[in-house]
Amino acid sequence: MHSAQTKRIPLLFVLSMLLAACNLPGNSSAPVIQQTVIATTVVPTASPTPQTQTTPTLRTPLAPRHFENFDGVSFYYFSVPGKKVTARVVDATSATSPDAHPKMDQFDFPDYAPESQVKPEIKVFSVQDYESLAGNPVNQQIDKLNQLLTAHPNDSSANLPFLPLEPAAQLMHAQLKYVKFQDGQGIRYITEYGQQAAPLDNKMLFYTFQGITDNGAYYVSASLPLGDRKLAGDDGAVQDQNPATFQANYSSYTSNIEQLLNNQKPNSFTPNINLMDLIIHNLVVNKNEAVPTPTVAGTGAKCTNEASYIADITVPDDTSLQLGTTFVKMWRLQNIGTCTWTPDYQVVFISGDGLGAPGSAPLSGNSVPPNGTVDVSLSMTAPNTPGTYQGFYKLRSPDGTLFGVEPAGANPFWVMINAVDNNAPTDVPAPPQPPTNTPVPGIHIPIIPIKPPIIIKPDLPDLVISHLSLSASVGLKVTVSVTITNQGQGDANGQFTTKWWPDSKSGTTAPPQCVWVINSLAAGQSVTKTCQYTYQYLGTYTSHAYVDYDHNITESDENNNTASNSSGI
Repeated sequence: MHSAQTKRIPLLFVLSMLLAACNLPGNSSAPVIQQTVIATTVVPTASPTPQTQTTPTLRTPLAPRHFENFDGVSFYYFSVPGKKVTARVVDATSATSPDAHPKMDQFDFPDYAPESQVKPEIKVFSVQDYESLAGNPVNQQIDKLNQLLTAHPNDSSANLPFLPLEPAAQLMHAQLKYVKFQDGQGIRYITEYGQQAAPLDNKMLFYTFQGITDNGAYYVSASLPLGDRKLAGDDGAVQDQNPATFQANYSSYTSNIEQLLNNQKPNSFTPNINLMDLIIHNLVVNKNEAVPTPTVAGTGAKCTNEASYIADITVPDDTSLQLGTTFVKMWRLQNIGTCTWTPDYQVVFISGDGLGAPGSAPLSGNSVPPNGTVDVSLSMTAPNTPGTYQGFYKLRSPDGTLFGVEPAGANPFWVMINAVDNNAPTDVPAPPQPPTNTPVPGIHIPIIPIKPPIIIKPDLPDLVISHLSLSASVGLKVTVSVTITNQGQGDANGQFTTKWWPDSKSGTTAPPQCVWVINSLAAGQSVTKTCQYTYQYLGTYTSHAYVDYDHNITESDENNNTASNSSGI
């Protein structure tokens, strides 16, 4: 378990339990554009006279999603809790190393929030390699996981499996849930680890997923820090004056904490643990395997079916809706395969919460050619019970082939809402109380209050794309005009770049066609940059602009740096 420090209580005994398996906690792809559409989006076609389709204005999602793909492992992640992922291969250690581990792919979240002593990371490694390296201890953890996946108990009093191995003990666990990913399944839970009986706090609380691919070849381990404002002993505030009493009552203490955490709703944690489940659900492990190519039979020549997620047009992730509210969920998808999506193609419910939507429905009344986009709509209803709900969807070709979004059509697209009762009493935290010696239930330890920190919010810049337009020049040549505005309270001191891409087909993974370097921008000021670009074909294109692409400027809002524009050429 990688942490900044180990918590200790004076004279405490070291837990006399078996050491649990724990190791807590690149070439990274550019962020996927999730922004406000400045102009009305038009569905492109291959015809010189494109057919237009007006759609509602795109709302900015509460947690914009990004895509990571490295060494055969891919997943979507979110700006909450971290909008950047770095990926790297970690070489295997020797079998005699204290922290022996196999070669593995490791995904780090360098700007993860909240701050924690637990390192946020996802690891993927070969089961066979690890078993050969470390032997029976690894086998025991994998056997324990497989037993849980077979029996599906609602809870477990025994320690839950955790890999990679490290000498530390599982102090408690809560919120056990069985989660599938695209190539396998596993369990997720929240927990804390330590080498002695220590108070439980937000500095060491984390979400973990432990899973294995369906073929048993690869293991997935995720460790992502969490916060919960109701967790007793926050920031190590609980100190013990009587080690013997603490020792005698530690089991009762951890049981009370487990009950407290099990009673919390997923969205009461920071971050929402349902967002973390979504990261796992969409994870694909496709190492050393040929990617199957969905094809359409009877067309003479084979063609491929694959979609690309463009945006949530309505009801972005984590939207809160009153119980029983009927709504229309709309996604914008692009056909990035070579097959034309005819009216016989369907959108199909795959798993999760159906929310009253049909199990399948026609994709569109019109054909969608390669490179074209389509807005997929389904009528849904928020449940009558408060909670967070998620439903997953793919497309189905006329021959019955299911396919989704990249990579290679493996991932579903989804809806995620919070059903809330706006008439229910609000759970308002109690105001700070004077110091007391009220014990935590089950143990007799005084609570030493911590003085609230002074939070200083300096005036920061806020860079946005306030205007993006394309104007016809000659033939297929256009003039691109981008206006960058600093709408924050502080100056943007330092060099930053703004980049522009001509087409949503490749998104920001392709090289930008226009790049402007700006040395600084004072608060309240704007600057306009232009360039020229020549399209190859007539059609309607959705172009993108991204200010401070390399994140060189610290801003008050880091989630509004992008904009898009749809224009007919």
